[in-house]
This record gives sequence, C-alpha cells and structure tokens, in this order.
Amino acid sequence: MEEVETRAKQLAQRLNHSKEQMDILKLQLSNERHSTYYKISSDSVTAASPASLIADAILNDPQAVQLVARLDGNFLEMDKTWELMSELDKDEIIRKKIIREL
Repeated sequence: MEEVETRAKQLAQRLNHSKEQMDILKLQLSNERHSTYYKISSDSVTAASPASLIADAILNDPQAVQLVARLDGNFLEMDKTWELMSELDKDEIIRKKIIREL
C-alpha cells in the first residue's frame, strides 16, 4: 500500500510538472515569433527528453538552461559585420539602400 501511495505521489508530481511545462509552452508560443528555434547543445541527453528539457529551460530551470540554446532569426548564417563581409556583399547592401531611398 505504501509503495502504491509513494508511486501515486511521484506520478502526481510528474503530472503537475508536465502541466506547468505545457502552460509555459503555450504562453511562449503565443508570444514568440515563428523564427525562434531551440537547440539542445549537449549530446548526453536521452532521445525521449528533448521537449521536456526545452520546456524546463523556458521555465528557467538552471540545469536545463545550461543545455539549451535559443536561436532567433536565420540561424544558418552568422550575423554579418562590415569588416567580415566581402566587397560583393558590401556592394549589395549599398545597392539595396540606394533603391530603398529612391
């Protein structure tokens, strides 16, 4: 009987935690742009827990925050700075700026 009660308490805690995760994810998804991505930066995470880990990071769990990266915008290319750009890219930006001003 005690084992069943202990197991029931554990399951209730997991259920409450899952509800908190779902609530924060709904709130976060309604407030964020669709170009925001989350990536787990550690390979040691089991395949069954990435969504839970990301939800915990959004809930500001310190252990989860360390393992999850949040990427805004186009994460496939690095933000360009004028010094790192090629001359062709610089000319393209100048041309777009001139066209915008016309």
